[in-house]
Amino acid sequence: MKEAVAIVFGGKSCEHDISVLTGVLCYHAYPSESKIAVYINESNEMLCGEPLEDIRYYKGELSKKPTPCLLCGKILYAKRGNRLKPIARLSAAINCCHGGMGEGGEMYGCFAMNGVPLTGCDCYASAVCMSKTHTAEILKAHGFAVAEGESVRSEGEALEAAGRLGFPLIVKPDTQGSSIGISVAQSEEELKKAFLLAQSYSDCVRVERFISGATEFDCAALVTDGGVLISGVRAPLHRAPAYTFDEKYLQQTENGEVPPHVLCAVKEQTARLASVMHLSGAVRVDYLYNGETLYVGEVNTVPGSMAYYLFEDVGIKLPDILVTMVREAQKREQKNAALQTRFLSGVLKGCLPCCKGGKKMV
Repeated sequence: MKEAVAIVFGGKSCEHDISVLTGVLCYHAYPSESKIAVYINESNEMLCGEPLEDIRYYKGELSKKPTPCLLCGKILYAKRGNRLKPIARLSAAINCCHGGMGEGGEMYGCFAMNGVPLTGCDCYASAVCMSKTHTAEILKAHGFAVAEGESVRSEGEALEAAGRLGFPLIVKPDTQGSSIGISVAQSEEELKKAFLLAQSYSDCVRVERFISGATEFDCAALVTDGGVLISGVRAPLHRAPAYTFDEKYLQQTENGEVPPHVLCAVKEQTARLASVMHLSGAVRVDYLYNGETLYVGEVNTVPGSMAYYLFEDVGIKLPDILVTMVREAQKREQKNAALQTRFLSGVLKGCLPCCKGGKKMV
């Protein structure tokens, strides 16, 4: 049986389509023949096979179908009727799943349960960073500037928060990315509409004071056991008050100038943030700067296209990013495997049989 690295993408997520683009890109960029594309469709079914390597499959332009598969231990099996056929033994997996379970920690947990090293952040860091509220609370406690805001779960709570924060407000799903479900509210009526939109994507909604006249700056980090490699910094220009999904992915985005003092501040904060949040692999941090204060906007633990365009600004290519991430995931798995996972407590010896065959404590 061959050994391979799985490139995993898709998933039940609002960012499914962006994940497909990242996954196909990374599959072709990973510099090894020992690899396999593993696509998770929008029903959370796992598929593999040659058609998944071609972007035309996702447009419905290929007649050949992929093969249903499942992971058991480190072995990836093809499902053929009632039979399972071993395909490959996975030495690692590259997580290209944006949002949802892919970025919220569940994907890491799934692969960890099967003993397969998965690239990117571990379960804890992924889950924390998936929540804008938890991320803001931790960063604020460590001295980072974040927009003043509150998490709410009802329209009434949103209106009460508005009374404390004041308008304008930016309203967004607490656990969502790619600017999906984000609105700027200038009044109570706009806030009600914005809350309903955000809550359709996440039970918890983040309401923040809108930072007027701010410029966005993006920076990535490649976090390894030996340190942090910081990418270039870009300033994507957008027309809407908040950077929308359409402007990010459906329109040609231009980049503005990055002042030297902002460049230094963004890079320094990105390195420190990676340490504070216990990040791993390739991550991207989005900032807002209003001329006085540099605010942390969002932490992306599985950035689109692995943020390769930011790393290219400092001479780091996508194949190198992927190879480094796989190596680091394998090193982390080896460290975890060396930890004690059993404690001989003697508790079970102190149990007495009960009348129905179970146990009860003495």
